[in-house]
Amino acid sequence: MKQAGQFHGWAVRSGLVAIAVIVLLSSFRFILAPVQIGMILPIDTSLGNEINFYARCYQDKATRIGFRPVKVIIENPPRHP
Repeated sequence: MKQAGQFHGWAVRSGLVAIAVIVLLSSFRFILAPVQIGMILPIDTSLGNEINFYARCYQDKATRIGFRPVKVIIENPPRHP
């Protein structure tokens, strides 16, 4: 017959293991999520086209910041007539 203290120790250990697994899974999600770099470029201009080309080449090099991949987001600014 188990004593009450032995059961309590088992429950605490399994609870700590469950918490450790949750922390580990959430940290993997943070590590694997890409770093997003946003740019708003007037792509209609020649300079905008050059910067767009440079940013796309930069992303294709599979660059990383730490262990996280980099994702470049390029948007054209809205036009107001």
